[in-house]
Amino acid sequence: MTVAQLLTDTTALMHSVARERFKVNPSKCYQRHIRELYAVREGRAKLESLKGAVVEQVSFPEAKQLITKYEWLGNIPDGCTAYYGLKLNGELLGVVCFAIGGSAEARAVFGDAKAVCLSRGACVPHAPRNAATFLISHACKQAQQQFGWDIFFAYSDAEAGELGTIYRAANWACIGKGKGGNSTFVAPDGSQKITSYGFTKRLEKKFYALGWDGKQGKYEFLRSLGWVEQKEPPKTKWAWSPNKRINRAIRNGKLVSAKAAVAGEGL
Repeated sequence: MTVAQLLTDTTALMHSVARERFKVNPSKCYQRHIRELYAVREGRAKLESLKGAVVEQVSFPEAKQLITKYEWLGNIPDGCTAYYGLKLNGELLGVVCFAIGGSAEARAVFGDAKAVCLSRGACVPHAPRNAATFLISHACKQAQQQFGWDIFFAYSDAEAGELGTIYRAANWACIGKGKGGNSTFVAPDGSQKITSYGFTKRLEKKFYALGWDGKQGKYEFLRSLGWVEQKEPPKTKWAWSPNKRINRAIRNGKLVSAKAAVAGEGL
């Protein structure tokens, strides 16, 4: 077995255990369970301070390695174009990934503003307290300067036990819930689950491993194997802007007035 295969198998095992723990104790979000497992395995004491920490752009491989281990979905979705990392003394302690993707409907909520989704994020178990908030705040400000994005939005997922605590701490505004209704498929024996995130072309290897011919509809194929379809609960949506006028519009619920907010009109 190669080192890469060993690491892949270890990560899969850790996530399997974390899923079982989350089922037993859903009062903790999934990512806390996975962090606690890795904290025991890695044996690193939690760092005491963020003093000297920096946030900077990182490569896709750097982001992928951390997200695969510590993020509940364990993958980076299609559409991600920028990755930022929290580093202390050269060590990567956390990562956030920004994606232009997401539905046109999700982006249209913000009118003509340039909106981007914070689609993935995770920190290592020994990262200092408030590391996630620090990373998100600095990464968004840098991304706005580098890419011109006006509004950042993200989702807290009830399926993962997420309450949006980090976004609240970062001073983001809750702007409601999505429609929900996406499908998750569960294997007949309950051992596997494919959420709506898993139906992208990049993740088709899962379907081929199950015997998919690449032609049949994926929903139809899973149903033919006896997989059970479950509707996903709606996710809670959060938003923030480094532009004070836009942020005021977001907090006042005037999301479609983002263009006016940029121009300084009607506020």
